[in-house]
Amino acid sequence: MTSFWTGKRVRLRGIEPEDWTAFMGFAVDEERLGDLLHPPRSAEGFCAWAKEQAVTKSDGDCFSLAVEALDTGQTIGVVGSHYADPRAGRFEYSITMGAGHRRKGSFTCHPRRHHT
Repeated sequence: MTSFWTGKRVRLRGIEPEDWTAFMGFAVDEERLGDLLHPPRSAEGFCAWAKEQAVTKSDGDCFSLAVEALDTGQTIGVVGSHYADPRAGRFEYSITMGAGHRRKGSFTCHPRRHHT
């Protein structure tokens, strides 16, 4: 039986200290897209952040998970849930995928048709 957190091509797992280099690469990728602009961060800053994430307990419904490619074991992205309000049934989420790993999945949307 496979884990709920493991799919056909990726698995979601806790962030490990050695993931810092992948996260530094994701920040560079996001900067190139021009959607987000953050001040430059040092390699030591990314390293410290990843070490902190590796030992931080999830805050209820708020968490961050590394996306790992099953075939290579490479950290290729991160997903997270933020600002969760279980009573209201609301939360925000974030998904970041490394530049070389975007648009590699398959998604089919079948919208509902409303008849009046």
